[in-house]
Amino acid sequence: MLTTSRPLPATTAMTGRIMGHTSNRSFSLPRIKVAASSLLNRNDSRFAELRQQNHQRAACQLPERVLRHIFELCASTTVGSPDSELSLASPRGRSGGIGSGTSTWSWVMITYVCHTWRQTALNFPELWRFVDFSHPRWSAITLSRSKMQSLCIHAVVGRHNLQQLHRTLQFAHQIESVRLDSSLHHIHGLLDTLVHPNPSLESITVRVNTAGHGVEGQVYPLPACPLVGPDLPAMQYLELHSAPFYLISERFISLKELHVYDLTTCERPTLHQFLSTLSKYTHLEHLTLENAFPLCTNSVPFPGVQPLSSSPLTSPFHSPSTSPPSAPSVKPCSPFRETHVTLPRLSTLSLTGTIPEITMILDSLTLPDDVSITCTITSLADWQQSVPKLAQALNIHSWASATAGYAMETLVLSGIEEDAYPPAMRGVVYGGAHTVTPLIAKGVRIRGFNSQSTTTPFFDLAIGPDADPDFSSDEVMVHTLTAIWKALPLANVHTLVLHDFDIVTQKTWTQFLKNLPSLRVLDVTGHAPSGFVWALLLNADACIQREERERERREKREKKKLASLRGRSASPNVEGASPPLSPLPPTSPLTPAPSSSRMLFAPKLTDVYLHGVDCSSGGYMVAQGAPINSHWDLDDSRFLDVLLACLQMRSQAHWMLGSSPRSASTPLFSVSSRSGSPVLQPMFASTAKLRSLSLANCRAVPRHAAHLLKEFVAHCVWDHRGMLNEAEDNGLARYRKVGSDLTSGNRSPGAVDVHGYGKEGVRHYYRLKTLLDELEC
Repeated sequence: MLTTSRPLPATTAMTGRIMGHTSNRSFSLPRIKVAASSLLNRNDSRFAELRQQNHQRAACQLPERVLRHIFELCASTTVGSPDSELSLASPRGRSGGIGSGTSTWSWVMITYVCHTWRQTALNFPELWRFVDFSHPRWSAITLSRSKMQSLCIHAVVGRHNLQQLHRTLQFAHQIESVRLDSSLHHIHGLLDTLVHPNPSLESITVRVNTAGHGVEGQVYPLPACPLVGPDLPAMQYLELHSAPFYLISERFISLKELHVYDLTTCERPTLHQFLSTLSKYTHLEHLTLENAFPLCTNSVPFPGVQPLSSSPLTSPFHSPSTSPPSAPSVKPCSPFRETHVTLPRLSTLSLTGTIPEITMILDSLTLPDDVSITCTITSLADWQQSVPKLAQALNIHSWASATAGYAMETLVLSGIEEDAYPPAMRGVVYGGAHTVTPLIAKGVRIRGFNSQSTTTPFFDLAIGPDADPDFSSDEVMVHTLTAIWKALPLANVHTLVLHDFDIVTQKTWTQFLKNLPSLRVLDVTGHAPSGFVWALLLNADACIQREERERERREKREKKKLASLRGRSASPNVEGASPPLSPLPPTSPLTPAPSSSRMLFAPKLTDVYLHGVDCSSGGYMVAQGAPINSHWDLDDSRFLDVLLACLQMRSQAHWMLGSSPRSASTPLFSVSSRSGSPVLQPMFASTAKLRSLSLANCRAVPRHAAHLLKEFVAHCVWDHRGMLNEAEDNGLARYRKVGSDLTSGNRSPGAVDVHGYGKEGVRHYYRLKTLLDELEC
């Protein structure tokens, strides 16, 4: 084959190598430098002009400290990211070689933008500690320029960098943090190195993707090297996702954060081994366990682990095939026999799992009084047996915190509704394309705030929703919520926020409201909680009736006493003086208590805020034979009408408890003949009014009800949105869709459409109108 003997210029040869072209001349760096210098000297004026234009740009005029901060932020956030997030399209006009197709962007490319950026980056040694393992070229550049800096090894493990990562983790002089994202196949080659990390290591994060791999059997065999060694006081942060539990070493004596996610059953330790390891972390501040709990029984041994009682010098995770090292710095491990572990510095505890798993951890830990607890219950299959135990564990800690001065002051209750099954499963579960609306799985979230935690809750409990709709019914939610509610100290709660919380009727709210004597502010958003307002209404009505009966009894006693005095004065005794009055007969147990001790729910309630509430929505009631709080019976009374009656009756109850009785002939309400809705008549100028009421962005607000609110509220604010016209106001309640599909055979009892027209099998009851008719009679 003929070849030309004419030499190519140095720049042409260098460009050919970069662009992927071959050349018959060998690579000579001195010759390329000479050629480049001659090229720059010939075009010195042109380069000077371009450099001057470059210096005039705003990006090059930033202070050096600002550029350094930008570069460090760019390197720390992009290194170790997946290639799909850092894809870089090829520039226009280039083809072939490195410039063609789509390549992976690296933060090192900022050094090729201009002279100013390059000098700033090269003069910033701390920048080069972020080693880029996405390509051998970038890893070689960053490792060579890192010099003696503490390295940050953040990488997506693959076939292209597995060996280089292994060498770097073994032989690097100093490593500050390790963050690896790997598949189950590639992580095995790095586990032996991670078991004995660099002594200067401060943070380890390992994410293992187990998708497509069988995880029923033992996933990670114990490494060949012993798991014991000298203490690692520099280690402070550990995060594991589907990684082996033996990476949680007792050598991390200064560990401050421990986050463990998704441990398979075969990889989970026993409770005894878990507490033994956790007892070493006396400096722990943050603990997260998400589907990574120890086994509930100590009878199941950890795979390949010798029992603790076999030898006092054996580590809990020591491999039976290896002998313990004889280094003098290794501390012998004493047997661990405690059932409780004290974590004195713990500030946040996050648990996600089943009720027995969460209860087991809460029972096994002695927590500080100011710790923030976050729990997410993912399964409610055994709620009847396990909920009382969970409530007892929460009760012990919550009351200890309240006694120490960390009482709950703001309570937020939120309703959660999700599809019971994903769209791909609807045809399997419901029978094909005939199903239009899937079943709804419900859940509840409870959040508590105190004066020390105004932005983040110090108590956060999410109950469901369970994947099985049978365990996400109203009955399960309400029973679980009731048990948790009784366990919490709520005497100091002054603000209650209800968001999309309409599954609880007045039957259960009555028990809740007894524990809220300090409630002052009610904030409602989303679905209207008719049960809450009904509980206040019926309680105020009961107080009024009891007060009237008590005053009638008192008047009868006074008349009887007066008649007795008149009879005795008509027949004086021998001395001519009236005999002393006899004491009143003892109070019967059936006699109502004095008015000062009668229970008016939330007596300090002064402010009510409604945001985005459908004021014409109806409430749910409890049928005689239906499950508790089920959607079996519906109340046609509209939410705003019930709230209006509640405010009037509460003001009347306040007035009667502190003033003279109301005349029996004075009506409380009058019913509109046009729509049948209740219309309240102002009667008392001195009644105790609510301080403020706000209607913001509400829907279907009846005009007459909104204007009558001003009679019982000192400051009523309404943005006039969602006002019902007279032609639209039919006085009937409206309902949103509940239950399953209305067009198929999977119809739940009580399912109605959004227009308020009930389906067959639904018994409507205009409860407010019936109550008012009974009061007038």
